[in-house]
Amino acid sequence: SSAPVYPPFPVLDDVVPEVIKKIDTITEQKILSGFDYEVKGTIYHFSYDIMDQSNFGQMISDAILSMQLGKLSTEELIARYGAKEDGTLDTSKLPVLLPDKWIQTWQGHLISEDGKDTAVGLQFTINEFLALSNAGGMHNKNCLGEGWIKKAKIRAASSVAEVKALCKEMNIDEDYKLAIAKKNKNN
Repeated sequence: SSAPVYPPFPVLDDVVPEVIKKIDTITEQKILSGFDYEVKGTIYHFSYDIMDQSNFGQMISDAILSMQLGKLSTEELIARYGAKEDGTLDTSKLPVLLPDKWIQTWQGHLISEDGKDTAVGLQFTINEFLALSNAGGMHNKNCLGEGWIKKAKIRAASSVAEVKALCKEMNIDEDYKLAIAKKNKNN
């Protein structure tokens, strides 16, 4: 009988979860690194880290509430939120601005050829902001989808050699190294 190999050769059940974790890290860093979006003919980069995702969520809620209030008549708004002494709507009592006044300043980044990052405050109307936040949501969804496809290919592999070949084909190890470097730089 042959002596046991030490360390033992890697088996599929050990290799697949390791690669899945790498793909998850790559996917997370892709999402967090943000997305590009065109505003009035100029491409800006928008951050999409955890704080930005939270801020997008808050502003989407704000925009939706504003749109809902915008559907109410002035009389309904006065009944809910009150009037000034002259009988007109007291807009200072509204939880958000009405759609015709709703403007959100959001920071985009101009990235020059040499990598210089210039933050720019951009103003968005309600519909413009919802389009921007939709682009962020699509960025998130597309990154997740890419990750799911890669993980499905890895899970479908029938040998360690096939997993290694797929990793090479999909550039997993290089992308993982870059993702870890980005993660470490941002922490």
